[in-house]
Formats: sequence, C-alpha cells, structure tokens
Amino acid sequence: MKYTKVTTHKGRKTWTFTPPKEVRDAGVMQRKVFKDGRAARYEIPRLIQLVEKYRKGSIKDAGLIDDSRFVHLCNNYFNSAEYNNLSAKSQKMYTQTLGRLCEVEIKGRPFGQYKAKSIDLELCRELYQQHLQKETALSANRKLGIVGVVLKHGVKIGFLPFNPASGVEKVKAEKKITVWTNEQVEAFLKEGYKEFSTRNVTLLVHMCYEWAQVQQDILCLTWDDLDFNTNTATIYRASADTTVLIPIEEPLLSLLKEQEKDWGFQKYVIPDTIPSGSRYNIMDYQRMRKLFVGILDKAGLPKGLSINQLRGTAITEMIQAGADTIAVTQVTGHANISSLSHYIENTREGALKAMTIRRINNE
Repeated sequence: MKYTKVTTHKGRKTWTFTPPKEVRDAGVMQRKVFKDGRAARYEIPRLIQLVEKYRKGSIKDAGLIDDSRFVHLCNNYFNSAEYNNLSAKSQKMYTQTLGRLCEVEIKGRPFGQYKAKSIDLELCRELYQQHLQKETALSANRKLGIVGVVLKHGVKIGFLPFNPASGVEKVKAEKKITVWTNEQVEAFLKEGYKEFSTRNVTLLVHMCYEWAQVQQDILCLTWDDLDFNTNTATIYRASADTTVLIPIEEPLLSLLKEQEKDWGFQKYVIPDTIPSGSRYNIMDYQRMRKLFVGILDKAGLPKGLSINQLRGTAITEMIQAGADTIAVTQVTGHANISSLSHYIENTREGALKAMTIRRINNE
C-alpha cells in the first residue's frame, strides 16, 4: 500500500504509514504505526484517501489540531480559497516570505514551530521589532501584515479566537518617491532610440513615463489594447484590478504605428525580441534589465534609476503642474485620491500657484 512500510521483528509485522511531508506540515495527519494486520488493512486505505483529498483541495479548513504549529496553519492557508485567488506573483511572494518568517528565532525557537494557538501579541511584537531593527519600517510592516493574513485565516475557519498581529502598533513607513528629471528622461530616450536592438526597452520607458504606468502592465499590452481609430490605449492595472483609458499622443502615436509595422505579426506591443520556439512572449526581465542598464551607462545616467520610478515621476509632474487630482486618478487608476498624497511636495512654486488661482477667482 502507498506510503506504507512493512517491517518484521522477531516474527511480528509492523505497518508504518508515513504521509507525504506536505500533508504532515499541513497538520492533516502524522505518521501512524499499526501492529495489527486487520487494523492496518482497514485504516491505511482510508488514510490514503485522506491524502488524495488533501492534494485535490477537498480538505481546506480541516486537519488542524490543538498542537498544530504556525507552519501548519501556513500550509492550511496555502490550501485555502483566499490564497488560490491571489495572482501567481503574490502567491510566490507569500510562500517565500512566510517560509523565511517561520525560520526566524523568537526567544530561542523558530517562529513557525510555536503552537498557532499560543501565538499572542507579545510574540508578534517581538517578531516585528526584530525585523524593524534590521530593515525599513515599510518592509517590517509588510511582513507583519502577511503574518496577520495567516492568523486572520485561522480566525475565519474558527481555529483561532482572534488575530494577535492586529494589535501590534506599527511604525509609520515613509514611502520615498524617487523621480527622474526631465533631462534624464530625454537623455535616455535619445540614446535608446538610436539602435533597433534597444528600441523595445526604450519604448517601454517612454510609455511608462508618458502614461504614468508600471512596467508590468505595459509589458502585458497587446495590439488589441491599442485603438488607432480613437488613439486610445486600454490598460489593465493588475495590482488595482481596474482599467484606465489613456489617449495616445505624439510622438508616441507615430512610434507605436512604426512598432506595429515591425511587430504587428504577434500579439504583444513590446515583445521579447528572442522568440520561444515559434512564439513571442512578454519581454524577459533579465534581458530587459541588461539593455536598460546599458542605455543608462551610454547616456551617463545614474545606475540607481529604474523603470517603475517613471510612474511616480509622471504623477509628481502632473500634480506640480496643477492637474486636478481626480483627473490624475483617471490616469493612474488609484481608487482613492488620498493615495496620491505621498507624491505631493510642499514647494514655494506650488503654494504661489494655489494662492494666485485663489486671488484671480476672488477678483
């Protein structure tokens, strides 16, 4: 029988059923030893069925016992509907982060080995403070938040009475926005458009800057998303699960029409220039990064610049230019105007512009 080892000692047989590690870690069942052949023949097939149910996802909220550790609760969460509804990228980030958090020693014991029901406010606070001493508040807050997601899952399935992570007082994280100067953008575009081999990554930079979008959403654009009759780009904002409609203006309009002549035979607006078999996929990140850094180097620009900083650059420029914040959110896809607050800088020019508008309206 599967997962079963039969041993004989002094004429007596023993049946040891060892479920897969993933099933043990989820707290569904542990290793069992049978010394009675009849019991083994009856019980082991039922245990095998339970393993198969777990692997098929039939067991979601069961399998935890009073002694289950935090690592078991994590694995139970990984089998939940909430986790399965996350994007593949988020699932990978949650899995890796929780794996590392489970190994962090708190009071001489890995956090993952604490009984889930024994985790209290003090333990969560200790875990948070340990990360706060080594990294930024933003990073420490994010990790505590992920621990909280798992504990909240425990509350939802009735395993835990409350979520102790929610009681930890967090340090306010200052989100630093790094922006490109207008001269840096122009220098990059001038250098990048010189060669056909760097045109795709340059076009990516150009679109992220002009349209205030992140690189992943632009990389996912297909020719079906561009309407040259109305000169409109329909961009799906994956992180916000919303769609924005962006006008395509010159010089991007002419550049995109030229791009369509060269790359319109496949579906992506900015594909990887090296095909995978007969298919062209989204641009490979490592190849894109190498080309991007090469252009920075040739243009004499700082190596610390990144493509995703261009979204913040564009938003900052729109706000400083006096654009209506509601109109800005229609470009960026932000659900709340308050999300734009960290892009606003208190400058003399901004104050003068506001006071001038008020004075003109009062005259």
